Amino acid sequence: MRKKHVQEQIYPEILSLAELMKLLRVSYGTAVNLLESQEIPGRKIYSRWRIQKQDVLNWLSKNSAQSEEPKIKTYGYPPETLIKMMDFIKESTGNTKKSLELLNEILSEVNKMR
Repeated sequence: MRKKHVQEQIYPEILSLAELMKLLRVSYGTAVNLLESQEIPGRKIYSRWRIQKQDVLNWLSKNSAQSEEPKIKTYGYPPETLIKMMDFIKESTGNTKKSLELLNEILSEVNKMR
């Protein structure tokens, strides 16, 4: 019986847009948005994107560290109040992670005013 080997793709140090799409497994539009927003650094040379592989790897490791759920600092508020605040923010944003981040910011600012 033959063993199947997964061949690891070796990418050059400077990536094209197509290589970035393949590396990240994202669509053309997503890759361009990441570059145009400068979330991933890249340069256009004669209308063709060029991206340093290390910048992509740094971006990936930074984003995987941020993907952990943020913790809520309670600042002495009772859980019922925090849950109500969280539900309100979640309804507004539709995003649990973003809601937790916003709630932390709000609580931090309110705590400074106390």
